[in-house]
Amino acid sequence: MIKHIFSISIVCLFLLTYCAQGRHVNDFRFATWNSRGARWADVASFMIEGNLDVLTVQESGALPDSATADPNRIVPTHYIGVPPDNYGLFVEEFQWFTNGGTFHIFYYDRRSRAEEVNSRRDPSRAFNMAIITREQPSLLFLMPMIYPNKTQMPPSDPDYFINRPIIGVQLGDAAFFNLHAAPTNTDNEAVAVIEIIQDYMHDHFSALTWAVTGDFNRAPQTVTPPRRTFTDLLSSGEKTHPSAGHGRSAELDYGYWGGPTGRRRVPFGNIMLLSEHLRATGRHYAGCRSDHLPVIFFQ
Repeated sequence: MIKHIFSISIVCLFLLTYCAQGRHVNDFRFATWNSRGARWADVASFMIEGNLDVLTVQESGALPDSATADPNRIVPTHYIGVPPDNYGLFVEEFQWFTNGGTFHIFYYDRRSRAEEVNSRRDPSRAFNMAIITREQPSLLFLMPMIYPNKTQMPPSDPDYFINRPIIGVQLGDAAFFNLHAAPTNTDNEAVAVIEIIQDYMHDHFSALTWAVTGDFNRAPQTVTPPRRTFTDLLSSGEKTHPSAGHGRSAELDYGYWGGPTGRRRVPFGNIMLLSEHLRATGRHYAGCRSDHLPVIFFQ
């Protein structure tokens, strides 16, 4: 009897591992949201009610109190570009315990490590970013800043500057990246980010599909990266940054995905505001206390 139970356990473990390895971007339910500060109750609600596998959050603020670090867990890291030294780029993993389950948070703190260790308060915490997942990722991607604010940028590289780091995680055969591009047209690095990630994934992880989602801070039709592999826009067509009066009302939150050409035959069936999806499926929508609306992507 024990032998049979052991055999069944081994088979189940193999099947779970095989299924996880075979999942590509379009096999996941994922979303993006600029939360405009620490709104973790809303983040938890979106993860649970939307049954999300991945959520990329910009302007995530300080961590929730219920998030705890695991010092024994070290996720292998791949740097896209030169590993940082002067800008203090570091991402930490936390387990987040909520009433709806336990999630993993990969958290980028904009402050330097010295400021973090000394617990110095810094208003830039509002511009931190995070990736929240249900499963524990197998790999962490970090793209450090490149000539931030165009400082020390050589004339030969006028288009390659990254003002804010990019973080990403690998789940199965998929990689998910979080983008928060600069708000001004002359400093907006969205096109460069897509091109760099497209080339990097093609050269180093050619079997994986990938998605870059976040606050692009520019309209989708203005992001036209060269296509070394297939690279398709993931757009809801909705104004994700609604603004009353004379504010900027536009679609700023969306994504791109790409990878092996064969995966393109399975297009995305649903890209919409998360609020519309939850209401249509009878799920609870707690509202949105941000100037950006969350967007969901799934088959």
